[in-house]
Amino acid sequence: MKPILKKHLLLLAPILAGAIILIVFLGRQAYQLGLKQGQQEIENKYQEKMAKVFPPVIEPAEIYSFSAEIIDIQDKDIVLRQEIFSLNPLEEPEIKDWKVKVIEATELFKRVNKTAEEMAEEEGTISQPLMPTKEVAISFSELAKGQTVTVFAAENLKGKTEFEAQKIVVSLSFTP
Repeated sequence: MKPILKKHLLLLAPILAGAIILIVFLGRQAYQLGLKQGQQEIENKYQEKMAKVFPPVIEPAEIYSFSAEIIDIQDKDIVLRQEIFSLNPLEEPEIKDWKVKVIEATELFKRVNKTAEEMAEEEGTISQPLMPTKEVAISFSELAKGQTVTVFAAENLKGKTEFEAQKIVVSLSFTP
C-alpha cells in the first residue's frame, strides 16, 4: 500500500467509527421518541374509552354533608380526611382534608344498633321504614382518631376546606 493511502485510511477510520457511533446514538434516540409518542397515543385512546365506559360523576352544586375519617383532634377542631372515589375503578381516589370547628351549638352523636325490643316496638311504613340503628348523644371527648364520621353543616361547603359543624355523627363501628 502506498504511504498516502495508509495515511488517509488512518484518518478515515476514526471518522468512520465516530459516524457509526453517532448514527447508532441518533437512531436510538429516534426509537425512544417514537416509543414514547406511541405510548401517549395509546394512553389517550384508552382514556377516551374509559371516559365513555365510566363517565365522570357530576359534582352537585351544593354540599351540606359528607363522611370522612378523623385524622387529628386539636382543641375544639377536628381534621378529617375524605376519600372521593371515581366511577372508574382504575382511578385513584381523590383525597380531601377538612378542618371542622366544633362549636357550642354542634350536636354530637354516635350511631348504635337498636335492641330487639326497640325494633319490636317500632312500626315501619313504606315512607318511613324501620332503621336498625339509632343516634345516641356523646361528648367531644368521645371522638377519636380513626373514627368515620358524617358531618353536617348549615352552609354550602362547596369550595371550602374549613367550616363550623352543625352536627357530627360517629358511624357504627364494625369490629369482628
